[in-house]
Amino acid sequence: LQSLDLEDQLKELTFDMVICFNPNDNDLFKKTVLHSGKLVLIASKENPPKEGIFKLSRIQNQPFIKIKNLKTNEAQNNLDDVLNKESIAVNWVAETETIQVAKAMVEKGSGYSIIDDFSAKIYGDKISIREIEPEIGYQICMISNKEKPLSVKAQSFIIYLENLAGNINKFVEG
Repeated sequence: LQSLDLEDQLKELTFDMVICFNPNDNDLFKKTVLHSGKLVLIASKENPPKEGIFKLSRIQNQPFIKIKNLKTNEAQNNLDDVLNKESIAVNWVAETETIQVAKAMVEKGSGYSIIDDFSAKIYGDKISIREIEPEIGYQICMISNKEKPLSVKAQSFIIYLENLAGNINKFVEG
């Protein structure tokens, strides 16, 4: 399920809690930020950009793979909004639902993609990673519905994740 679908399921009380990418702010939810990061450019090791920080204004004419649900919440910049604001026309050669498929296409040389730094770090040995400018942030959050009483096991898991959150950031930062 995509992040928005997970939020809908939480509203319908289907789940005790969900972990998702950039949930919308909602008074109905209790939100715990597990990780905050920024989006990065990934390229094949054979064809990385020359510069250390990739300026989004240079995207034009480069083949890009779009990830359908790579959105940021209202408090942060959205990749599509940044591209529109800067009048940047992107050469989208493919669109995928998942970061994993985009990463596999990039690895094979099909183009570049923009993904979160957490996922990029996991896949880092087979791809080239560059920071982007302007910087676009994101959050991985655990959310629960305040109106649904949580089971003891769900409460224990939430406490575990809250304690783990700092270690996730240390993993990404190296």
